[in-house]
Amino acid sequence: MSLCGRIVRIRRLRGGRVHRHSGGRYGIAGGGLLQAGAESMSKLLTVIPISLREANDFVSTYHRHSGRTSRDGGKFAIGATTGEQMAGVAIVGRPIARLLNDNYTAEVLRTCTSPDAVKGTVSFLYSACWRICQAMGYRKLVTYSLQTESGSSLRGAGWKIVGETKTGGWSREGREREWKSIYDQPKFRWEKAREPI
Repeated sequence: MSLCGRIVRIRRLRGGRVHRHSGGRYGIAGGGLLQAGAESMSKLLTVIPISLREANDFVSTYHRHSGRTSRDGGKFAIGATTGEQMAGVAIVGRPIARLLNDNYTAEVLRTCTSPDAVKGTVSFLYSACWRICQAMGYRKLVTYSLQTESGSSLRGAGWKIVGETKTGGWSREGREREWKSIYDQPKFRWEKAREPI
């Protein structure tokens, strides 16, 4: 079945305003501009604000291993759009690790792209998240990747590996959490920070 025949949860822009199709669905994926080369990515993609629920809907549809954020939570969400189709989304929130939660650090909780997104869309989203966080007064932005992933999108956006996580879940006695197989996989912690003054 062609992509044109498949309804996906993406946003469609018309005349600079966001419109949702009837039935709560978003547009039809069809390739088009999303097939362009990586060298023209920055000319094709634009950052737009989207709701946390819309971003989580996109993540539920496309992400390989992560689901929605807890309670659809976060501080803000953005999309990367060609003007016709949503290429990807990012969700930023407070750091999950309590020791990083100093009011000046945020965490990219999710990034996700559609199957036809231009190469480099994830780097574009990470760079946009950092610019937005700096404008909001944050000094540091962190995120995590599985050690089995290449990390090329993060390196392309100028992020550095600053640590590794231990495997295991977040469940504790009196604070049980649903177990997910991804908890058994080691991760790298990446960081983008302001230069010291």
